[in-house]
Amino acid sequence: MNLFKRKAMAVAVAAFLAGSMSLSAENYFVGPEANVAAGTKVKYRDMEFVAGQTAFTGIWGALGVYRENSKIYFSANTIGSFTINKANVELIGANAWCDGWSGKRSSQETRITGTITVNASNVTVNGFEFSGNGCVRNDAAGRGSTCVSGFRYIYNKCTGTTLSAGTNVALCYLGDAWRPAQTDANKQDPTKWAAIERYHNVYIGHNLFDGAQAENQPMAIQVAGSSEGTVITDNHFNGGGTSISLFNTQNRFEISHNRFTNVGVGAAKGEFCVRLYYVGCNAATP
Repeated sequence: MNLFKRKAMAVAVAAFLAGSMSLSAENYFVGPEANVAAGTKVKYRDMEFVAGQTAFTGIWGALGVYRENSKIYFSANTIGSFTINKANVELIGANAWCDGWSGKRSSQETRITGTITVNASNVTVNGFEFSGNGCVRNDAAGRGSTCVSGFRYIYNKCTGTTLSAGTNVALCYLGDAWRPAQTDANKQDPTKWAAIERYHNVYIGHNLFDGAQAENQPMAIQVAGSSEGTVITDNHFNGGGTSISLFNTQNRFEISHNRFTNVGVGAAKGEFCVRLYYVGCNAATP
């Protein structure tokens, strides 16, 4: 191989590696610890970030630079509303991997007081406290190329909500329901093609939904139009409105190892631990 060919190959390999690196996962950090001069190294949980590049005091800095296949770590802080519109993103709060009701859970929480809107597939929300108007939501998924898959809501704690009961209100809300008794004329036939298969492989587990024992409390979980495996497991629902509502669900779903206490206490109308509407499945695990 002559010198020219070897140089050309070296350039090609370098370009390939640079392209591969640009597609690799990146870690980001959001927290008050990043309130230092730009370029300063910020350490968090044995990881190192750079202020102004991968570490930011607020979520908007991270949202300006994050990409697919990212992990965004949050220290104890209070965060408002924001949107995730890139796939394969993990949001990792201060109490990630710690059960929502665990006595070992730290009081230093990453508190969400607004709406996390998830508009992409394979997004994980892990280890946050939701209070006030805090919730996670997607109501834009459709069938086919616009479906949302691989959503995970795990190890979160919901307490002190100020949201009110409503048809399209839940602390963890995936999809508007299609049902005959509603005002939206375009969504009154739950058997229509567009009503189903909007969410694939949903996993909601290890969370605490701690609601008030009072009237007008929101649902904890609503999933409408899911298929290809819907798993709601190992959660604790205390007080509040209806705990789990599944609409227009198909194929396999599992609701298992959940604990329900005082659900609907204080409510003027009936609330349910589990409510299934217009569901057609080939396997159900109670």
